[in-house]
Amino acid sequence: MIVLDPVSLQHSMLTASATKRLLTACALGGVIGLEREWRHKDSGLRTNMLICVGAALFTFMSAALAGDLTPDKSRVASNIVQGVGFLGAGLILHTKSRVVGLTSAATVFVVAAIGMTCGAGLYLGALVATVVVLLSLQTVGFLRISLGGNAFPCFTKSVHRLANCRERLRSRPCILRASSERQRCGECSPRF
Repeated sequence: MIVLDPVSLQHSMLTASATKRLLTACALGGVIGLEREWRHKDSGLRTNMLICVGAALFTFMSAALAGDLTPDKSRVASNIVQGVGFLGAGLILHTKSRVVGLTSAATVFVVAAIGMTCGAGLYLGALVATVVVLLSLQTVGFLRISLGGNAFPCFTKSVHRLANCRERLRSRPCILRASSERQRCGECSPRF
């Protein structure tokens, strides 16, 4: 005779639900992370995956920790925004003439929101948000270049590499400057 224990049944259902939510968050954060990694940005694959999974876990655990007696199940999840704001602020750098990392910080913020959406079990909303983010990251840079924006700064220490960079990007609008702030992989790579 098989005896079904209601507590263990509820526990296994919670585990299956949590697993689905966390894996979905991992996948969606990973897709955005791959895009950022492809563009050689500071917040890449691992960062975006971890932020998305962490936000999903905190959102899921917020309701679980509150239990059935407490009506306010969002107390833990509400602090995700503050923590992610702190992480995003660390990605923003102000140099002599420009501010860098704003898009990376905004991406971290929206990845956390996607994680919270997954943690709440709203998979369609999370998927739509991921598609919107990917389209935004891809098309805005392309439109900026198409409209003649200066979207290709080249950071290098070598004057020889600067000349090579100028040759490779001759047909595209770009900013070329020698700088000790950052050494890019290869001779020059587009940044936008």
